[in-house]
Amino acid sequence: MISFSGPTQEVEYLARQIGLLGRQEFARELMGEFAQSAQEYVQQDEFPNSHDPYGNRWAPLKRHRPQHIGAGPLVKSGKMQGSVRRYVSFSGFTLKAPVPYAQFHQNGTRKMVARPFFPKDGQLPRAWALRFERIADAAIARLMGRTRRAA
Repeated sequence: MISFSGPTQEVEYLARQIGLLGRQEFARELMGEFAQSAQEYVQQDEFPNSHDPYGNRWAPLKRHRPQHIGAGPLVKSGKMQGSVRRYVSFSGFTLKAPVPYAQFHQNGTRKMVARPFFPKDGQLPRAWALRFERIADAAIARLMGRTRRAA
């Protein structure tokens, strides 16, 4: 009979590290990274490039105004764009734009087309999902104490 006993110290280490994945501290840190990435995407990609979270271009203004020359429809002073804040817990995160008029741009009105900058509830945009996947992969690699290696 032949047998093999694996490197038990390494297996035990991996088991301990995998156990950390379920800890609230790890989840909160991961949610914080997701929130930061989402906030940066909204402020540094969606607003400057005039598109919603799903990549659809925002409708142009009905009348061009001098203060909007060279800027997208939602960029006049930059106040709304700069107001986006993130709030994090171990179970998720929330982005908020606390300026009073943000809701009208996000949802539209009878007289104004919506130009959303946050995703619809329950509909994670592909661009966000790809960012979150990269962040999660990197966080797990850090937790395991090594970078990814090709198998």
